[in-house]
Amino acid sequence: LATGTNGPSAPSLVRSINSPATPSTPLLTLPAANALVTDYTPTLKWSIVTLPLNVAFGHYQVQVDEDAAFASPEVNDESITSAGTITLDSPASLTPNTKYNWRVRAVSSTGKKGNWSTVGTFRTALTPPVLTGPDDAFDAEDLRPAFNWDDVDQATGYTLQVSTLNTFATLALNVPTKTSDYTPLVNLPAG
Repeated sequence: LATGTNGPSAPSLVRSINSPATPSTPLLTLPAANALVTDYTPTLKWSIVTLPLNVAFGHYQVQVDEDAAFASPEVNDESITSAGTITLDSPASLTPNTKYNWRVRAVSSTGKKGNWSTVGTFRTALTPPVLTGPDDAFDAEDLRPAFNWDDVDQATGYTLQVSTLNTFATLALNVPTKTSDYTPLVNLPAG
């Protein structure tokens, strides 16, 4: 219809269009929002998408990037053809102590792309300290042995824990320190 001063026109001819038959939008489920992951090949999970009638599933596309705009993703995987999960390949290009954004979308077998999921975030942990002293199964000569470990890039401090149990259910020593070495100020348990 066209409108004007003297009223509307007659209707135009009728035309029909077919909207694209795209997969539904996945929902991110793992890792939890802003979760700290302790490895650099985390498992990413999302809900399985639904498809319109007569539309076949093609694949998922997963992107992981430090940049929330996904300008140059560290991961851009379009090879996922089964269930809603991926464990990033090793070696992944993820770095320690970094916040990452990730998203996923489904693509039909005819190449119709669904909407991107909401953007999820996760953080990668610092690398763990490498112990340098005392050696494993070391027989201490006194009850205040010196503990040493390699510096961890970007670390602002450390927590040293010593236990008589390998489960660390109870602690004989639990101290924060700014440096990568520590000598106890009190005696550790004998034996």
